[in-house]
Amino acid sequence: MPKDTLELELVFQVGNLNYARGGLREGPVFGSKQVLERQKMIFLAQQLFFMGSVFIFGIYYFLLFLLQTKNKTALFFSILCFITALRSLIWGEVPVVIFFPNMPFEVGAYINYLTAYNLLPIMNLFVLSIYPLDYKKTIAGLVLLPSVFFNILFLTPPEFMSTFTKYLYVLILLQMIYIMGVLIKAVLYKRDNAILMFIAI
Repeated sequence: MPKDTLELELVFQVGNLNYARGGLREGPVFGSKQVLERQKMIFLAQQLFFMGSVFIFGIYYFLLFLLQTKNKTALFFSILCFITALRSLIWGEVPVVIFFPNMPFEVGAYINYLTAYNLLPIMNLFVLSIYPLDYKKTIAGLVLLPSVFFNILFLTPPEFMSTFTKYLYVLILLQMIYIMGVLIKAVLYKRDNAILMFIAI
């Protein structure tokens, strides 16, 4: 803050004229340059470690699936890991912008929606592959079918996709409720590792 100044006004000019979900993700953080840079590097290192670990898990389980092609659980888990790692590129410290500072905004938006549209459906398929006796295919189809519509939206511009975000939240809520329902049923029937899965999810 300049000397002899008691108040300092900061103005953030933010527009979302072509992107319905535009705006500041978080409030500003104040501090010395050294402290903020150190904090940023720590958060970035933690995020990259998490992303790398999840990506390695994804490779491992995908190779496991290639060795046992009937093991759909390994396939779904590997895809889940890849989606999580990809989504980690655009959240938190946004590593993708650090690595590619000139990357167009649209690329980040497409990564955001691609991962958002498919994270919960793949998680559903992963859980259902573990406990196939505890769900009905008809209900599972009804829960997962809307995801096809959202994936079709991926072919449209980001400004159009962003207008459907509130409906995506409703779908995510329904899919989470369905996952929890299947896991509760698995716990009640004392399926293998059901309690652990319930806690993990």
